[in-house]
Formats: sequence, C-alpha cells, structure tokens
Amino acid sequence: MKLSKTILLSLFITFSFSASAQNPTSPVTPVAPVGQELSIMSRTINAMPVSNNNPDEDICTVFTGGFDWSQLKTVFTVYSTYKVEKTCDREEFKNLTMASIKAQLRGVQSSSITIRGGVHRNLMDVNLTPVQDQYYLIGNMQVSPIGQVSINLWEMLTGKKSRPETIITSSYTPFSIDSDMYYIWNIGTLAHQLVDPGGDKYIMMAYTNDVFPHLTRAGLTDLWSQLGLPSGWKYESVLLDKTVTIRSSSVMGTTSKVLFDDLSNYYIKYTR
Repeated sequence: MKLSKTILLSLFITFSFSASAQNPTSPVTPVAPVGQELSIMSRTINAMPVSNNNPDEDICTVFTGGFDWSQLKTVFTVYSTYKVEKTCDREEFKNLTMASIKAQLRGVQSSSITIRGGVHRNLMDVNLTPVQDQYYLIGNMQVSPIGQVSINLWEMLTGKKSRPETIITSSYTPFSIDSDMYYIWNIGTLAHQLVDPGGDKYIMMAYTNDVFPHLTRAGLTDLWSQLGLPSGWKYESVLLDKTVTIRSSSVMGTTSKVLFDDLSNYYIKYTR
C-alpha cells in the first residue's frame, strides 16, 4: 500500500495526538516530594534462577506506556509480580483500577495508556528467567519491570488495529516483546499450541481463567472447542518429542513474538 507524503503526515499527526505527547521513560528511582511517600522500594532483586514452576502460582501483569516522540513509536513497560510475590492476590488485582495503577506508577514512568495484562499461571516445566530490577508497589502488590513492547508508527498505519493498546489486547495478533526469557518444556510434556495459516507455531506459556472461569490446566486439551479461531488457525495439544527451549535476552537485543487467544491465554512463537 503506497501513501502520499501528505496523507502519511496527516495520519502521523492524528495518531500522535490521540496516543499522547508524553514520552515513557525507563524505570528509575524516583525522588519523593517533601512530605509525601512513594510506594516504590529501592531493594534490588538478585538474579536467582527458578528451577521449576509452582503450578498454583498466580502471576499478575500490567502494561503501561505511551508515545515516544524520540523513537516515533509507542513503548509499553511490562510490570509483573513474577518472582517478587509468592503469588498474586487475584481479588486485589481485580479491584485495582487502571487510573489507580497509572497514578501509583507516575513516579516511575510517564504514561498515557495502562492495560491490565491479566492473571496467569505458567505452563513451562522449567523457568530460569532472572529478575534484576527494582520492585514497586501497586496497592499492596509488588511488581517488577520485566520487558518492553514497542509498536512503531508504520505498524499503526498499516495494521488492522490503529491504536497501540488494541494491538496488545487483540486476540491472535502477534506483537514483539523485548524481555529476558528462559523457558524449557521437557521431552514428553503435553504442550498446547496455536498454528497460524503460514505454519508458524505459538506454544502456550501461560493460561488464565479470567475470561473462562472454569478453565483448568487439565481442561486445556479440550480448549479448541471454546476458542473462536480465525480462518486458517489451528489449536493443538501435542506430546513433545524433543525438549523445547525458548531463550531471549534484552541485553543482546533479541525479541520474542507473543500473542493472546480470545480467552486471554498467552503464547510465544517457537520452532520445533
């Protein structure tokens, strides 16, 4: 699709003002105004690997950010309770409003868009992902920044969804995340995956019952009957005939493609 310079500039200006003129910033240690306290802790989390997952651990996630004029893209920081909370308090997380989350992170990051990522339980057999950043308080919950999602202007202009928040929240819409990840699924594990029309595979790394309250780990085998799969997409449950390892590093600049299905289960692209 070819766009004239005038049309492209018009679309750019329209999008820019609708997204925000604020630049999201990387997490930094804020300075509290005199007489006020910020709900932010300065303790550093050691990069201690986790050898196995707790199948009953709830992990809560939020995305917050806005348009970055210096990069001409929308940048979201991903905050998670992973490794800084034994398990996320579902009720407390559910009761937090987006305005409240945005306000509590204001001292850390300037943002115009806040998205509730949901409550998930991991499915990989081994999770060696480290967390090395500071943690912050949202309500009484500790969260740590675990990665960034960047959506450039061209993706906005040419994609099916013109607003950055709808790209993240739309089902079966892959987006890139720059994050430290080190996941292992052992040979013989029953894994669940989506296959797109081009044959690319996305293995489910975490499931949720936020949308489908009765969904359990055991029920993932029959999940295909509950999904509204787009034309050409397939959902499969397979016994892995070899170990699957997915690893990315924000330091090395590697990114991963992830997506949500229409029940908000979380997948990551991989090769077998």
